[in-house]
Parts: sequence; C-alpha cells; structure tokens
Amino acid sequence: MHVKFTEWARIYGDIFSLKLVGGTVTVLSSLEAVWHVLEHQHQVTSDRPPSTIARMVADDLHFAIINADTRWKSYHRAAKVVLSPSAAERHKPVIQAETCQLLYDILNEPKGFFDHSRRSTTSIILSIVCGKRAPRHETPYVKEFYRLMPEWIRLLESGAALDLVPALTYLPEVLAPWRANVRKVRRWMHDLCMSTIEECEEREAKGTSNGCALETVKENAEEWKLTRPMVGFLGGVLVETGSDTAGVSMHNMILMAMANPEAQRRAYEEIDRVVGTERLPDYDDLSRMPYVKAFILEISRLKPTAPAGFAHAASADVM
Repeated sequence: MHVKFTEWARIYGDIFSLKLVGGTVTVLSSLEAVWHVLEHQHQVTSDRPPSTIARMVADDLHFAIINADTRWKSYHRAAKVVLSPSAAERHKPVIQAETCQLLYDILNEPKGFFDHSRRSTTSIILSIVCGKRAPRHETPYVKEFYRLMPEWIRLLESGAALDLVPALTYLPEVLAPWRANVRKVRRWMHDLCMSTIEECEEREAKGTSNGCALETVKENAEEWKLTRPMVGFLGGVLVETGSDTAGVSMHNMILMAMANPEAQRRAYEEIDRVVGTERLPDYDDLSRMPYVKAFILEISRLKPTAPAGFAHAASADVM
C-alpha cells in the first residue's frame, strides 16, 4: 500500500485524498506535510479513526488507538515515565545487559537469531516497564505475547469492513463468526495486560518492589486519573509497542547486513577501529562511527517498521 501511495504522490503531490465508502482519506507523503498537518495542527489531528473491533476487544483502554480525550492525556502523562529523554538515559544499562545475552545467544545458536532478537527486545521493555526479564524465548509472557499479536492484527484487519459498513455489526453470530474471535482475543488481551499490574501488586504485598515504571505509575494513578484497568493496559501496550517494532527493526538489520556483505564489512571495520576488541560498543561511541550510524539510518529508510504510518482522524477542518 505504501508503495502505491508513493507512486501517487509523485503524480498528485505531497498531499492527496482518496474517497472511500464512508468518507475521505488524506495521504501525507512528505515530512513538511506531516509537520504542517499533524504537528502544527495537532490539537485537531490527534484523534484516531473509529475501530469497532478495537473497541469490542479493548474497551477503549488501548491508548495507541483511542482519541485524544482526557483518558489519552492521562495515558500520555504516565507514558513519559518510560518514554521521556531522561527516562531513556536510565534504561541504557538494561539495554546493554540484554544486548550481551543476545550476542551470546546468537554466537551459540546462530540459526535461532529470529527468536533471540524477539526475546531480547521483549525482555528490555518488560524489564523497564514491568520489572521482570524474559531470559528465554520460551518465557511464558513472551510465548503468549507472540501468540496473541498475529491474532490481534488479523482481527483488526478483517474488522475494517465493520467501519466501512456499520450495519454488519448487527448480524447474528451464525452469520458473523468473527464475534467468537473477538471474545477470544478480548479475554487473551485483558489477561495478558492485567498480569503486568498483578505482578506489581504481588511484589508490593511481599515488600519486594523493584522500582519499575509500572510501579511508579501505580503510585501516581489517582493523581493522574488512571483506573486499575488503565494501568494494566498501559503496561501491556507499552510492551506491545516497544517489543514488536524493535524486534522487526533488529530482524531487518540482520537480514540487510547479510544481503550486503560489503556494507557489513565496512561497519565491522569501523567498530573495530573505534572500539577495539576488548569491549562492546556503547552509546558514546556512536558519534565517532559515522558509517555505522548511516548504516542504521539506511535500514530504517529502506525497511521502516510502519511504512504507512498510523492513521489519524481530524476533529475539525484542517487548513
């Protein structure tokens, strides 16, 4: 889809519209257009398109797909505990420790790089948000998470028809087998998301709290106007968005390095020249490794994790 959008942008310009069954879709195809519409006018362009399936499954608790109302503002404030620049600095030791295990796992079982990468990215965000690691890709949370995600994505994709033809939501179950899938994914998602806060509560009861982000959010929940289900879903959604996208980026990096051995060799030589062979690279080294930095950015350009971006909805006219 994003390839076709790019082709049309060359013909029709950076901003063009498509007429669908129930309305208009506007496509933004340049940084300037995105900044002008989504940043400069964010007060009226931060909502999300309606999703009947998402509402049925998540009860409007999934903050990545809700409108910019008071709940979203509460979520946004709480998410800064994890996502602010100062918080990111505190996460570096966790990332470096998980990277060491990732390298060890790939060296000992290179054919399992796909699972090793997913375990690593999931363990990083689990440690930061929920205060627990995923030392193996067979860890129960990791297994359940990666079983749920394909089901959730397929349900969202197939459910788009309900938003185009709302009358379909009134079909009886015998004519709407998707209803059974909604109930299954709903139970699955609620159980997985709420398990994040339940473990925090268990540690608190035992006096073994470890200062993870979700514990901080829980302590401030009343002030930030967050209910217990909202705190649970905040933890689950942060894990969802932080693990899957980072895992895909890591897979793309490995595959692109394998497909371009000369680029891989040059990056390897620069790391050896700057870092040496007695330690691993750290964040401070990146400023002295322009080729490695360009290597990383080029992978993001060639294989973005969400090439079409995330849809927004306007709550008023946009000029």
